[in-house]
Amino acid sequence: MSYIKKVYQRLLVIGLAIFYVGCASSLSGPLFKPATDIPTDKSIIYLYRPDAGHTTEFLITYNNMEICDLQSGGYFPFYAEEGRVDITSTVNFKMFSTGLFDQAFSGSTDLVFEAEPGKSYYLECRGHQNLSIKLVPESYGISSIKECRLLEPISP
Repeated sequence: MSYIKKVYQRLLVIGLAIFYVGCASSLSGPLFKPATDIPTDKSIIYLYRPDAGHTTEFLITYNNMEICDLQSGGYFPFYAEEGRVDITSTVNFKMFSTGLFDQAFSGSTDLVFEAEPGKSYYLECRGHQNLSIKLVPESYGISSIKECRLLEPISP
């Protein structure tokens, strides 16, 4: 009886180890560091997703240009021209091998606002199947983004 109990205990430990490794963040970029040299004719926008644990990635577009795959625990900074900023997120997963119906099941999220030159904007993104994007006050954004890691841009 004790042999079977030991086998079950070892299987449990192995299972928990596999679960822990599977849930650990795979992001390797540096932790958040605010930009110090913002061009006077542009604003800086920080997209971030603090809700670690979700594996779904979201393709983020800025004014119809793909800029990054937003992952849990990650952030992506970019400079924006003065005026209208149009951010869109769509889920980045393959439900079927072709990915044909993915957007029909998940939808997309949009956020539009006016950017002023020389300002910093923090866009908090949360969610699993649909991403909620909201513009948050700078003080809140700075405290929420500090544990996020830098994401790579999408290569052109």
